[in-house]
Amino acid sequence: MDHRIQAIAKTTQVEFGLENYRLARHAIFQKQDAFGESYYQLSMEWFPLTAGNVDEDENPAGTAVIDYHIQEKRFESVIFVMEQSESTSLPFKDKTVEEMASFVERMTRYQFGRDFSLLHFYGTGATFHSEIDGIRLSPSFQAEVNCDEEGKLLAFTTFGKAPDQNALIRQEFHLTLEEVEPLVQEQVKLFEFPSEKMGKFVSAYTVDEVFIAADGLTCLPFFADERMAVAVGELLEWAEPLNGSIDRQPMEPSQAIDVEKAFQAIPADVCGLSAGEVEQCSSAVLTALRMEYPEESGKWRLKMLQPKQQYISAFCHFEESTTSDILRPRLVLFIDRATMKVVNLMDNRPMLQGIFNSFKSAEPALIDHETAFEAMVPYITMEPIYVYDFRSKTYVLCGLIDSDQAVDAVSGNIVALEEL
Repeated sequence: MDHRIQAIAKTTQVEFGLENYRLARHAIFQKQDAFGESYYQLSMEWFPLTAGNVDEDENPAGTAVIDYHIQEKRFESVIFVMEQSESTSLPFKDKTVEEMASFVERMTRYQFGRDFSLLHFYGTGATFHSEIDGIRLSPSFQAEVNCDEEGKLLAFTTFGKAPDQNALIRQEFHLTLEEVEPLVQEQVKLFEFPSEKMGKFVSAYTVDEVFIAADGLTCLPFFADERMAVAVGELLEWAEPLNGSIDRQPMEPSQAIDVEKAFQAIPADVCGLSAGEVEQCSSAVLTALRMEYPEESGKWRLKMLQPKQQYISAFCHFEESTTSDILRPRLVLFIDRATMKVVNLMDNRPMLQGIFNSFKSAEPALIDHETAFEAMVPYITMEPIYVYDFRSKTYVLCGLIDSDQAVDAVSGNIVALEEL
């Protein structure tokens, strides 16, 4: 075993009281954090000494699965399989918030009260997150700690990281819904929701969540993946189809990284795409659609590209769809970064048809957009949130436009989204 891995393993054994364990497996993988930055992660699986023969893909009860961030020299997660632990460590004897916050501090080197605060406490566990002056962040640092009645650690997980104060543009929030009414009105859209209770689709207007920057002019997508992605927005059209089909290849899992590379090299940035690469991706997607869906010219729009380590995911949305976004017909095409060719794709339509095939079609909308917007206004909320802008690499203060209500597009009645 490499001496650097050995040193981390020794620290791990002491930190988590793994005297009754042996390091059974370990590997290094390249990962991508919530900000799109690449890093190397050491994944370790510690088996209890009481475990007998174990199959290759099996983790016996009590196994400690531990992930370590090599660049930042910190533990990202610790999971004891089946919530069973043979650890000798009791970090939560009193099961208090203070003990759990102190544990998160030790794991992350963040400071409780400055870098993260308590979100929920439930006796044998707690969740923490980052906020600035009481305002939520997106994405936010999140941590969760769970223990048993004895005080042994059962699970510790983290997501993201605390905000760099230099990347934070602090400002007061003065934006009102009235000031940004035209932008808000654009976000009230007609959707078709599947109602299991009625066995049909229901047409309703509601708010499509979005962040509006404090300047009142800029909109940022709600989902961090979309903010991180390379936006394209190209309608895919062709005059003639192509014979053949894409050469489908199995999607390879992440490959283990050589130890020397992990400790000496800085992971390559995989998030950015040059203009030439975007053009190559668009061409590859168009070629694939001309072969796989020859009769669907003009029906798909290449919305965005998400670069990963081995593949670039190209997301295509059906152009003529009024279903809610989660039910919108879509394609995900996987482009091999080495060849820049589509090597596989996923079409969600067969799944949607299988689930909703028995549902009746939605009745035509009788309420126009203007009327629906006026009815929705009292139910629209705007919450201040610091949102990470992946282009400027700063947190900017925004208002989250949202609502838990909708306007029935046939009757005009206000209905709760949870009832649709």
